[in-house]
Amino acid sequence: MNRQEFDELRSEFAEYIYRYEYFLKCGYLNDLYYNRVFREDLKVNALLEFENSVIYTACQEKEKNKDFDPAELFVIATKNKQDLMSSIEAKKEKSDRIVDSIEKLPLEERQAMENEYLKIVKLYHPVIRVFVTEEEKSVFNKIRQFYNENNANGIREIFELNKELFKPIDYQPEQYTKVSAFFYDNQKRINADYTKKSKEYPFNLGDTLKDEITRARETGELRTKHTQLLRDNQELKKAYKNLYGKDFEF
Repeated sequence: MNRQEFDELRSEFAEYIYRYEYFLKCGYLNDLYYNRVFREDLKVNALLEFENSVIYTACQEKEKNKDFDPAELFVIATKNKQDLMSSIEAKKEKSDRIVDSIEKLPLEERQAMENEYLKIVKLYHPVIRVFVTEEEKSVFNKIRQFYNENNANGIREIFELNKELFKPIDYQPEQYTKVSAFFYDNQKRINADYTKKSKEYPFNLGDTLKDEITRARETGELRTKHTQLLRDNQELKKAYKNLYGKDFEF
């Protein structure tokens, strides 16, 4: 393999990596958009699922040990519920902030950012550079996060702060075969990951949530799930009262 062939292969592989990064970003944004659209139903279901899990655990422990006192379990559960609520609020803030900013971003600015990120991938993506330090990986992960959020200014700022870190790599002819094999191995891994993820949430959503029929159907499914969770909750509370001789309070 000569230099021209190697450079062409590297450029083609970089384009492939960029398309995969774009696919991952779409999944990330789909999750945030889904959270924004169905936030209240998701929150209610998450809290009900959590309460059901606490009651179920309390019943299981009582069945194993008739002297079991759920007080300590409830202390832990209270902390976990606070963490859950914090997580829900953090997701709300992030989805509002990022989705709003993206919706306000003109199409030409989005495309300019994509072109800018493609250039960065070609030169600085860890898989393209091959021989990288942990520090380089860490910085690129930060760049990727700004890219996922369509934050062009963030990409530029962190790149400028760390541009000395990314020194050009001049591959030697004796490295071409080894590096090319590394590219092909990673392409196989990425292909497998793409095939798997494309069938799963949130990558399988695409633009479907922008369709009113799809949104109505998803709302119906979430509320059907809520009805089932309520039924489970009632049954679990009956079981709790039978075991403890009092109503569940948490």
